[in-house]
Amino acid sequence: MREKRAGQRSAVLFHTVACKACGAEWMSDPAIRVACSECEAEAGQPCRWQRPHGYGFHMRRDLLAMREGHLSACDALTWDGRHSRHAIAVTAPVQLALL
Repeated sequence: MREKRAGQRSAVLFHTVACKACGAEWMSDPAIRVACSECEAEAGQPCRWQRPHGYGFHMRRDLLAMREGHLSACDALTWDGRHSRHAIAVTAPVQLALL
C-alpha cells in the first residue's frame, strides 16, 4: 500500500458496485433497473428499507432483476444465490496546492 504524502488527498472519481462474496462488479446496481413490489420503489430508485447484513434491496426485487436478465446469480456459496453488494468509491490522488 502506498503512503500518502503530505499535501495529498484522494478524490472520488466514481462509484462502482461489487459483490463481497464473489467479487463481481457493476457500474451501478443491476437491481435498481426494476421496480420493487415490496416497498413500491420505482425503477431507478433504491429500496426504502435496508437491513444491516449488506442487502440493500428486497429479495423479490433481486429475483425479478435475475429473471429479467439484469442480474446473474452469485457464483459463491450463498444460500439464496444473491450477491451481497456494496458500493466502492474509485479514487485517485489529488495534489494540494501549497500556498
